[in-house]
Amino acid sequence: MANVNALSFSVAADQSGLADYKASDFMWGKAAAVAPTASPVAITTHHVMSNLLIYIENGDGYTEDEFAAADISVKISNVKCNASIDLSTGMATATGTTSNVIPYKEADHYRALLVPQTINVSAAFVIITVNG
Repeated sequence: MANVNALSFSVAADQSGLADYKASDFMWGKAAAVAPTASPVAITTHHVMSNLLIYIENGDGYTEDEFAAADISVKISNVKCNASIDLSTGMATATGTTSNVIPYKEADHYRALLVPQTINVSAAFVIITVNG
């Protein structure tokens, strides 16, 4: 029998494209005490990764129009992109070293799928650069 306690999974470091963002998702579900059958078996699933949403608003020094026209880049730093997922429970444990993630821009916000983890509060987490 295969070990289902440690499946390796990684979120993409560059999630700026929709395909890479979606590929960073991991759905998990379980159906217990089900006998083999030719009929479909319903399995309720849930997202294992955390979904970070970032909204940016103009502030001092920028009008709404200037801010809308600005060159804005967003980076999430000091996060682990690798995980070990226990397929018997659906729990993910962050592994490896920290790196940066580039989020996906969607309408008025940015989003990234991250491995659930404790973030070091003394390190930079979300870095936003406006016009260089």
